[in-house]
Amino acid sequence: KEGKKKKKSIFTRARFVLKMSLPTDLASALDALTLGANVDAVSAALSSWKRAMEDASAAELPAAVVPQLVAAFDAVAQREDRAQALVAAANLNELVAELCKTEAGRDALGAGGVPQRCVQALSEAAEAKYVRGRIQAFRAIGNLCYDHEDNRKRVLEANGVPALVQALASAQHASGSEGSGAGEAGSAAADEASESEANRAGVGAVLNAATTDMDEVQQSLVQSGVLESLLWLLGQAKTPAEREAAFQALARFQGTDKLLSSIATGGGIKALVTRLATADDADTTDNAAMLRAIASAEAYTSHFAEQDIPLDLLRLAHQSATRPQSAAAAAILLSIILSEPACRTQLTATPERQHELQELLLAWIRSGAGDEGADDKAKAAEPEDTPERAQMRKALDEMGAGFTLAVAGALGVGNLVADEASAQRLGAHAGLIASLVRLAERDLSDTQHAALGALKNLANCAANKVRVLACPHLARVLLTAMSSTHLPIQYTAASLVRSLCLQQPAERVVQLALSEPGLVPRLVKLGGSEEARIRAESARALVNFVRYGQHAELNGMLLQAGAVGSFRALLQLEYPLLHVEGLVALVLLAAGSAEARSTIRADAELLPLLGTLLHSAPEPPEVKCNALSLCAALLSEQAAASDAEQTLLQAVQDAQTDSHPTVRAQATMALKNMVK
Repeated sequence: KEGKKKKKSIFTRARFVLKMSLPTDLASALDALTLGANVDAVSAALSSWKRAMEDASAAELPAAVVPQLVAAFDAVAQREDRAQALVAAANLNELVAELCKTEAGRDALGAGGVPQRCVQALSEAAEAKYVRGRIQAFRAIGNLCYDHEDNRKRVLEANGVPALVQALASAQHASGSEGSGAGEAGSAAADEASESEANRAGVGAVLNAATTDMDEVQQSLVQSGVLESLLWLLGQAKTPAEREAAFQALARFQGTDKLLSSIATGGGIKALVTRLATADDADTTDNAAMLRAIASAEAYTSHFAEQDIPLDLLRLAHQSATRPQSAAAAAILLSIILSEPACRTQLTATPERQHELQELLLAWIRSGAGDEGADDKAKAAEPEDTPERAQMRKALDEMGAGFTLAVAGALGVGNLVADEASAQRLGAHAGLIASLVRLAERDLSDTQHAALGALKNLANCAANKVRVLACPHLARVLLTAMSSTHLPIQYTAASLVRSLCLQQPAERVVQLALSEPGLVPRLVKLGGSEEARIRAESARALVNFVRYGQHAELNGMLLQAGAVGSFRALLQLEYPLLHVEGLVALVLLAAGSAEARSTIRADAELLPLLGTLLHSAPEPPEVKCNALSLCAALLSEQAAASDAEQTLLQAVQDAQTDSHPTVRAQATMALKNMVK
């Protein structure tokens, strides 16, 4: 009894302070909020405060009410009747939310200790499963944090971030009976407050707390599990408003390390794709950017194969007439996820799907390739552009993501032809390869790169090599690409040249190499690139000119352009396969003429390098045997004269004691062919 009297006296003193510090009508209104559970009385009291706040002369009112408001929160926290206390705290939080709609209110209440009380009220309402209490506490905290870094810090220091996330999770998993924890009055309040409103209020509080430059606030939210809660709501919310609120909050965490992994592994991809297909088409930019970032991350691409997502994207890509932004985003995503085998399987599971996907990709490519330079057959195969595709192209341009509709089509084709059967099927489409060749000539880096990549993958099929080599002006297109300032384009173009020469008749290889005078010199120049992979791929293309061309004029052009240095560069890389290729090219050149042998011998760095290869224990027999063949050719017409030639001769003699019998036999044969 004494304890009850003491708590009652504290609460009575709080009421007395309120009446002494505020105008009579507002003090009475605050009393009603603090004491009453009557809905009409609470509504009338809040109306009194709202009217007072709308008065221009009441700018200082929030500062004046802070001591009384804090005292009221503290008095309510000590009430023994917890059901009535929860209702009273919800009333006070509703008042806080109103007072914090102004900057002056946020300043005054934040500095006066109100954020800590709101956080405590939120935790108690969540624990009691009192939905109205959570809604009003969410609103109060959200408004306190709106555009206010100091209040965000205060909420953080009050352990408010975990409380916020836990209450949000509690709201998401609420049952229809929620509100019973507040007793009879609480149940009545819960009847008026919807679960959807609780979700929106909670997400709004998260949104205002997360819109900050304070890394510790965002990190605390992420560590407390806010991403999982928002993703759950994005996928399970019952109303579009809830889903949209959840998405807007998620978008605030773009750039955080955990966002992509949480979306990918937490089922969020399906929810984002659903929003892409249903939200206002003009509001899908952030949505598309998130999905694109996930699709582009190799670790997460496989998650797109879940829940029929590839088929959802295929359907959406057809909606260019009504949803150009979303259809453009779907086009990008389809082109990327085709690199994932499980996604390819879904999209090509039946002949009908194969046909649908292929026709879509081809239409995108042709929409960007244009007719200039196309032969009559290719022109006939390319349908006229449509307004729908024009809208999609415009949408892609507005995204500013480096994609165009043609890029999406070329990238998709390149990813789709992962096996020879697919490459054969697509390559047979009239006009496809010609369109890709024209795209590869465009002075647009993303377009060039995607088109060259598609051509390279298509050329893995022997029949497609013939189709590519038959394209007019192919060598000019390749030279243009290799002259790009973008290293990936240089590499892909050189790699395509190398691939096109493989196992082709000599006349086709010679025609490719000689039809554009600058092609060989450009490959030689790239053979000296600072980028190791460009250096290697360019030199390997030159190797194939020698191996498969076997043409005196071409060999002379190679020697004159300085290809010996490119072949030597292959010997300086760490891969034995490249050593073999470089040596084979040099051996074939040396066998061609005395002039060629003289040019090779004149390379000051080559002879010492050959000696190093012969003395290197890890080098496989194929490397040493080819090196010995080259040594024999270079010293077959004159005795070793220079110091370098003498050193090389000694290396050949030493090879007679090599651990491998084939190398020993090759060394003996080489010495027999040398001039002593």
